[in-house]
Amino acid sequence: DESGQPYNINADTVAGEIAAALGAEKLILLTDVAGILEDRNDPESLVKKIDIKGVTKMMEDGKVGGGMIPK
Repeated sequence: DESGQPYNINADTVAGEIAAALGAEKLILLTDVAGILEDRNDPESLVKKIDIKGVTKMMEDGKVGGGMIPK
């Protein structure tokens, strides 16, 4: 910040901002999980297809949170 204090920001958010600033056609994020899980404790609950409404619903239901939100 202006006083010289460091910011703690999410790397995925920064990657998205940089991609947008560069006019990138795609942004590919890598993670150590298979994808979005309906139940994060059940690897078999992989969501195969989702849209913005579905993601919003999962966030409202508390199924997606924290560091997964920017992804």
